[in-house]
Amino acid sequence: MHLADLPLECRLMETLKKTLAALVRDLPDDCDWRTFYYRLYAAKKLNSALQESDGGRTYSTDEVQQMLAERARERKENPRKHYVTVRSRKQLVDYLFHVQDEVLDHPKREDVRRDTADYLEAMKAWLDTCEGYYQSIEAPLNPDEPSWQLFADALRAAVRFR
Repeated sequence: MHLADLPLECRLMETLKKTLAALVRDLPDDCDWRTFYYRLYAAKKLNSALQESDGGRTYSTDEVQQMLAERARERKENPRKHYVTVRSRKQLVDYLFHVQDEVLDHPKREDVRRDTADYLEAMKAWLDTCEGYYQSIEAPLNPDEPSWQLFADALRAAVRFR
């Protein structure tokens, strides 16, 4: 039996050791932990995408182009459509109730996270790249300065960020 004949999950487990060895081997000599974790994160996401593809959970090129065009149109029309301002602890608590209700009201949505580790991973990734988000919605917020708004945005983004 060849590796290609095995189910995807078995292929991934079979090659996990090889994937990790290749990942470490291909790191630059001056690699830092952040680069290593990013590459590990990317490899994990690639494996997840392969599993989704194997399960038939994919989009056609036309569907992706249509979704991107719709998002671009929405952002152009109203860049702050889904942006909620949070300036106090009380507003943050109210906002968290709203986010929790949204997650609970849509239990089968594929873009809603339920696993704590995935949620924290998504939050970390979003916080690492949020400058682009704030630029795209033209929000006057410096993500390097802690604020209730940054915290609220990170909590919300982690629900969907991939």
